[in-house]
Amino acid sequence: MSNLTLRTFTSLVQGQAAAMQGRAKLTLNRTLDFSAGSLIRSLAEANSSIALWLQAEIVKVLLRTRARTSEGEELDTFVEDFGLSRLQSVLASGSVTFSRLTPSAQAIIPIGAEVETVDGTARFVVAADASNPAYNSVLSGYVVPAGVAAYTVPVVATVSGSKSNVAAGTITSLRTVIFHIDTVTNVGATINGGTQESDAALRTRFVEYIQSLARATVGAILFAVRSVRAGITATMIEFENPEGIASDICTVTVDDGTGYPALDLIVAARAAVERYRPAGVRFVAVSPRVVTTTVSMRVTIADGFDANDLVGKVGTAVKAHVDSRALGLGLSLTRLSAVAYGVSQGVVNVSDVRINGGTADVVGHPRQKVISTVVTVV
Repeated sequence: MSNLTLRTFTSLVQGQAAAMQGRAKLTLNRTLDFSAGSLIRSLAEANSSIALWLQAEIVKVLLRTRARTSEGEELDTFVEDFGLSRLQSVLASGSVTFSRLTPSAQAIIPIGAEVETVDGTARFVVAADASNPAYNSVLSGYVVPAGVAAYTVPVVATVSGSKSNVAAGTITSLRTVIFHIDTVTNVGATINGGTQESDAALRTRFVEYIQSLARATVGAILFAVRSVRAGITATMIEFENPEGIASDICTVTVDDGTGYPALDLIVAARAAVERYRPAGVRFVAVSPRVVTTTVSMRVTIADGFDANDLVGKVGTAVKAHVDSRALGLGLSLTRLSAVAYGVSQGVVNVSDVRINGGTADVVGHPRQKVISTVVTVV
């Protein structure tokens, strides 16, 4: 959108005053009274108020009629006219195991029973699964017979978003009292939780969508994969198999930000590719090749700053930077130093920066995802 020349209330009043005074001087050879409270100034201010309102309405219309400047609901309605919709948030899911110390009596784990992580940041409810042999629709729960000390049931998060993707062993609190049940834990991580697609991501995908209307292109295939769920990234290598050997296969790598996407996501990505691939060309969708890294560095803290606090913050910032590297990107030593310096002006020197014990960058590759294992800052 071209830059608009916008006027303020004061400039509108001043413009009218200048025009009126010039005309009065020319035709009447006199100066008009534009002091505060005068009739002519009141008329000019009233006109300026109407002009300012019209200007604001025009700006609103211009903003809402372009995808680049639309936001929220306006952006949704804009792209819906072209057959595209925003990817919604997804509830994380998984399973938890309820246990008891004395399994002498029958227990019923009710549907909707709540459990949460030890820190209370993620909450889950027991979900119905008619295929589970212990599920009883009449009792609306899972029947755990006497003599059975533990039973595993499915759960879903109460709030959608990636924050409900929690690690194994972190769901340990019972929020609902369940008779004859003492503890709960999750053997595996909860997965597939995703946040709603942001405005920026939707704008990017809208451009890809328009380009994908001519299918069987690289852009169309990547658009199809990224549309499976919000937060998905993908890369494509033509005529190379997942092992990096020249082949008649094209390899699409799919990631959900973790480096270890769930199998059902990979299956969904393969189905999406199948709808867009050209005839006669074989494709395979795979998870990334994870490159684990250990990062170490020395930092010098200026006098007057809490050294322990800043060292901890540098470590947190560096780890966040490494884990945020998108699929296909590498890891730079100089960028790690810049991240450390950016934590605080109290960080006056960063030295001996190493990745996996060496002084070489991790070179990016479309198949790889860089994640951190250990970050050491001293």
